Amino acid sequence: MKHFLAFLFGVVLCVASSTAQACTCLEATLSDRWRNADIIFSGTVESISTIRKYMKDNITDTPIEVFLNVSEVFKGKIKSKNKGFVLHTSQQKYNCAGHPFEVGQSYLVFAYLRRAETFEHWSLYNYPSGTYGIGGGCGGTKPLESKKAQEEILTLREN
Repeated sequence: MKHFLAFLFGVVLCVASSTAQACTCLEATLSDRWRNADIIFSGTVESISTIRKYMKDNITDTPIEVFLNVSEVFKGKIKSKNKGFVLHTSQQKYNCAGHPFEVGQSYLVFAYLRRAETFEHWSLYNYPSGTYGIGGGCGGTKPLESKKAQEEILTLREN
């Protein structure tokens, strides 16, 4: 757990521009993300919904529930019978805590389980333990069609 927290705190760098903030990460190695993620899979976003009960006046990033149809699992087990997976994160408009998911788009997802005994610093919202997030903007989740995702998938299939 110490390595995971160091990875998350040490790699996030938010850079402000004159028009908006963007999140830039020095992503951890694939082997570190493999070790720290609870579930790794590829999937397509079927729906995104706002979780209104977690909205806060002082945070402009929207808390969301993302439902993905899972294509391939590289680590862990998907417990859903319909091969679906739910993430609780934020839309990452102005920070490094979430991801800008889009309906119909496919992603390589590194999912991290929220545990009761820890506060997940990579999440803007205090979602309940037992839910999954993406470990913030540097947690490894990326568009499936990206070159980096395709390279990582080849390595993940070897494990």
